[in-house]
Amino acid sequence: MIVHRSTAGDFSLALPANWSAAPLSLLADDRVKAASRVDGPQQLRGMIAVLPDETGTDKLSPMELTQWVITTFIDGLAANYRVEDLRGGSAVVSHDGHPTVIGAGFTISPTTDRGSTTRLRDRLLGALVGRVVELPPGPERQVARWRLRLAVQRRVSTHRLVVLAAIADEALVLDDSQPIGIALDGLTDASALAEVNARLQSACELLKLAGRPTADILWIVDGSASMWEERQAVATLAQHIYGRVSRAGLDFRMGVVPMTADPQAMGRLCSDKDEDRFLGPDERQAFEGCISRVPGAHRELEYGLQNAMQAMLKHLPRRSQDDRHLRSGASTVMIVVTDERAQTLADLMIKDPGLAELVNCPLDGAWRSAVRRIFADYIDLFSGRSHEGEGKATLHLIGPLCSSGCTDDVAHAYSEVSQASGGLQTSICDASLKGGLDRIFDDVIQKSEPAKLSREPINLSLGAGLFGERVERSRERGFDYHRASRGVLMIRIPYRRGDQLLVSYQRWRGRLFVD
Repeated sequence: MIVHRSTAGDFSLALPANWSAAPLSLLADDRVKAASRVDGPQQLRGMIAVLPDETGTDKLSPMELTQWVITTFIDGLAANYRVEDLRGGSAVVSHDGHPTVIGAGFTISPTTDRGSTTRLRDRLLGALVGRVVELPPGPERQVARWRLRLAVQRRVSTHRLVVLAAIADEALVLDDSQPIGIALDGLTDASALAEVNARLQSACELLKLAGRPTADILWIVDGSASMWEERQAVATLAQHIYGRVSRAGLDFRMGVVPMTADPQAMGRLCSDKDEDRFLGPDERQAFEGCISRVPGAHRELEYGLQNAMQAMLKHLPRRSQDDRHLRSGASTVMIVVTDERAQTLADLMIKDPGLAELVNCPLDGAWRSAVRRIFADYIDLFSGRSHEGEGKATLHLIGPLCSSGCTDDVAHAYSEVSQASGGLQTSICDASLKGGLDRIFDDVIQKSEPAKLSREPINLSLGAGLFGERVERSRERGFDYHRASRGVLMIRIPYRRGDQLLVSYQRWRGRLFVD
């Protein structure tokens, strides 16, 4: 790898040998401390800029800082481009101890038919610098739509912000046969970024492969009229969801469970042929249909927790290969999608006026404990303390949280059961639901137990070998890397349980490392 360094910006950026980076000539009144352009393969265009963390930004959280950067980018595009599909990203701590947000971004389309990637990158960089920095682009293919990803890092001790961003042709990013998606994510996950005095160190690890990770994913979906838009949003994201878990190398199945009030139908899975069975990786259209038109749902009463429990119990015992049963050895994931509190809790509140406090948000410790006692059977099942551990599952919630502003309800009972199972909770009020679902599926991938590295690598430096042969870095057929878990994922590469994968990479050596 090559290292691009800036003393003025106090940064080092590690790049593959065939990439290039060049510093931007700054003026005395420019608001940035340092900035550089980065050029990668297939017209990937990147940038890094160091700004003062001054009055106005110093009080913002890392996530708020990221939104400020996104707004700055969007304002700089003016009326010449359309921006869609905003993602807020995830907060992490970098290898050298700095609070960082990664995975944020959006898509960009020109108002004309197509446009220049280099010119767009310079327009975005100019928005950060505060002036026009465009250079005449050389000959390049014109693009109809770009994917932008960025990382924002706060350097507390020096009162600086580092913005690392890149854009690429979205059609190439979404094409798993092309390396550009890996390159875009690898540059903007901040693993290539360090302080100016950091040095590279080569490393190798021998990982024992534990077999292909498997997951059975149950969606417990509110079928009421008020949830129509949210169900369509999930259905629209089906291609993204299926692609995400497929690229992670997961052997997965989906099950869609309506929140029906009919005791006979509770826990029954939806399919395109009205069969009570799981849907495989090649049945995405059936999944979209089940999410869009949830069958058997009652207009008024949505018994989500009861349906979740019955979906588990009716599909036990676990078997190795049976689309009507949960699989032996598979992690089980439940995703509840609703805009209300659990109906079972609402029924209890009607019967017992003493439970009126359960409309409060947040609940105090005594009331949270009371809810856990009321729903102990659910917590015991999903935590693996009952039914000989067969019902162990992680229950994630997409629902009305205390911080949500689009509904008067709060998903009490769901929230407490989710927390007890180790699940994540995200707001049903988010415009596209995409950010919340990405966080959930990051957790699914992490808990599916891929082979994991002991230290954080520079993403773009990774290489691997199996049986003495090189394994390509590829999301179509090869290996990939999942930063949140440090997992090395094998995609459509045959191997046996216990086989050993040799992984080589470079990492940073500096003043502090968080391993």
